[in-house]
Amino acid sequence: MKTVYKLGILLATALLAISALGLPAAHAQLTATSFGFPQIFHNAEVTSFNRDILSQIENEAINIDFGAAGLYGLGAFPTISQVSERSMYAESTSFYHSEETDAIGYPYVNVGTAYAGGLPFAGLPFAGLPFGGYGGWC
Repeated sequence: MKTVYKLGILLATALLAISALGLPAAHAQLTATSFGFPQIFHNAEVTSFNRDILSQIENEAINIDFGAAGLYGLGAFPTISQVSERSMYAESTSFYHSEETDAIGYPYVNVGTAYAGGLPFAGLPFAGLPFGGYGGWC
């Protein structure tokens, strides 16, 4: 009985090995594909013009009168009067201009089964990988 059991295990192992030979081997497919340079082109321009005007006028007047001479003799102090006028004007003009140009080009390398090699769509499994690739960038 042990011999039949050992022979069964040996036969099952042999069948498994033969069926494994029929399966495609694991592989890595390197597909260098480029659709021209640059693949990403970005051009931005910002222009800003600011003009600020500040105008301020301040008037102050104060009168301090101690009253006439009376019971306490406060009339000895003179009346104090003060008038103050102040004005301010400020103007500011600013101009800002900025231009930015970015160009990124890189050869796309696909590792794995190439469903659509060289088409790096983020989030889609085109590179044989679940994150889409971007030439090794995620």
